[in-house]
Amino acid sequence: MNFYRIKAVLEDEQELSLLETPEFTAFTTGIPRLGDNELAVAVRPEFSNNGFVEKICAEMGLKPLSDEAEEVTVHEFERMLLRADGRVLSDSSRLERALGLRDLGRFNEFVADRLSREEISQRAFELMYGKTLLPELERIYARPNTTGRIFHPAHYILRCREDEKRELISGLISALYENRRLVSMRCCELNNTRDFKQKLFDMMRGAAVIINVDYGDNDGESAFRRSRGMDGEDIKQLIPIINCNLRNVLIIIAVSGGSENNIEELKTRLDAPFVTIEYENADYEGARSYLSALAEKSGLKRDNELFAELKEGRKYGKSEILSMYNQWYNQKLRTDIFPQYAQVRKAAAPKESVKSDAAQSLRSMVGLNRAKEVIFRAVNFYRMNSTFKSLGKTVGRPAMHMVFTGNPGTAKTTVARLFAQILKDNDIITEGRLVEVGRADLVGKYVGHTAPLVRNAFDKADGGVLFIDEAYSLLDDKGGMFGDEAINTIVQEMENRRDKLIVIFAGYKNEMERFLDRNPGLRSRVAFTVPFEDYGPGELMDIARLMAKSGGNELEPSAEIRLNEIFARAAKEKNFGNGRFVRSLMEKAEINRASRLTEADSLTLEMLGTFTADDFDFAPALPQKRPLGFNA
Repeated sequence: MNFYRIKAVLEDEQELSLLETPEFTAFTTGIPRLGDNELAVAVRPEFSNNGFVEKICAEMGLKPLSDEAEEVTVHEFERMLLRADGRVLSDSSRLERALGLRDLGRFNEFVADRLSREEISQRAFELMYGKTLLPELERIYARPNTTGRIFHPAHYILRCREDEKRELISGLISALYENRRLVSMRCCELNNTRDFKQKLFDMMRGAAVIINVDYGDNDGESAFRRSRGMDGEDIKQLIPIINCNLRNVLIIIAVSGGSENNIEELKTRLDAPFVTIEYENADYEGARSYLSALAEKSGLKRDNELFAELKEGRKYGKSEILSMYNQWYNQKLRTDIFPQYAQVRKAAAPKESVKSDAAQSLRSMVGLNRAKEVIFRAVNFYRMNSTFKSLGKTVGRPAMHMVFTGNPGTAKTTVARLFAQILKDNDIITEGRLVEVGRADLVGKYVGHTAPLVRNAFDKADGGVLFIDEAYSLLDDKGGMFGDEAINTIVQEMENRRDKLIVIFAGYKNEMERFLDRNPGLRSRVAFTVPFEDYGPGELMDIARLMAKSGGNELEPSAEIRLNEIFARAAKEKNFGNGRFVRSLMEKAEINRASRLTEADSLTLEMLGTFTADDFDFAPALPQKRPLGFNA
């Protein structure tokens, strides 16, 4: 069902307040009178493109003020229904039931902004999504849908910044709507499993449903930076519901975090093709084009100074390109347009040994002091070797590879992802990409399959970082098995590509020692071992506060006292889960709080955003020691 607001005027006293047909339901929301009136209209999707405005107004004795109706959300339509109740509707609840508006929940919904093809293309270029979005626009506009039926030959996975998501979605929706692949500009956002109701999907027929998924970084410590959305396990459970609705609803899965493997696995579970729209760093030519477009837009004549900082073989992010442009623009203003300001200079920022937002993010993470120290020492080492080489000083090619040792939940994957971006920001590698793999991605089932799998993983990580999690799992009980073939191929590729990428092995400390001893070439190619220590009770408390704050919540003092007791006990247990343990506690507390609030007589915003000690009144899932011998 699609919902609209129509502005019309009453020309005589014969206005009809309510009109119900098989195609649509329409009613006036203002007091019937001569002059302006507002119509609320619910139209079945198959009739939405059939010029219903004039037809409805004619039957209701009204003259439309525009040929087009304004599309509104379900919740806005419900507000119209409430305004009309008691004056023009004899039974608004009956109408609400007939339209299927009951029990939909309070999901987030918006009507996408209408954009032209030129505007979509321009924004795709400016936001640096052109490589994936522009080819899809070509496919959409190549053949409009003239069948009168709803067809979705492909759906979408969107990987973008949160502040760019709305604009990119509006571009896609506008293109699909213009080419009659959608009959509505409405978009419904689902952020958790309880929002998944078949009734809601039925209501969005011919429109778009956006499913927010946050894979995090597979380490619990990263959870305090999570955006709103389901995690990877949630989306796996909901795949059957999504697959059942692929024919009638456009699905856009907005993904944050995770790896290429997460995305590929997700695609294999879905019963329709999904096109990935994602941000792309610009190569040398792309960065030149971007800078040229910015200069042209500002009306300034570009010159060689505009491109002075660009280097062949590098890739550039949008913020870096904008920084180059801003420096050039300010210089041009002071020298060409307002030369009287030529001597005025911008204050120089204090020089940091390691630059980038990713470096600041790493510094701000809770704990991990030893890991941070080794990471930044490694970055400075790589930078100096690059500096020596650029000055013509002969240096040997240093080993670039690393080992991360520590228990689960100590943020190894999070740090690896930040480390990759730091290396890229400091011109040490060309891509800030992290490709995460495990034994299943590297070891084949048959003779001859393993080596190609390993080389494929290295190909995907080319220019970036290959992160091999639980690397010790490659060890087989007997030598000469497929695991050894994988290790031997890894060593060979590490040597062949040591100038092109960095390999990070991760796992438990003792097991990683056995892993490095398996092949003589492994240990000699590892330059740094980065230790990730377990979090202490105080650090776990800091993580809990950050997780609560990221969700717009606060912890009552009594809740903090309760958590401190839990963390003090948990930290004494072996392999208690670290950051993942905190995340599990917070998720259980959300469930407990929901149950507690359902029994309250009235609710306030403060109550909805506060955790109390009662919300943590459960036995945390700590590892249990198994007794020896027989027990009754």
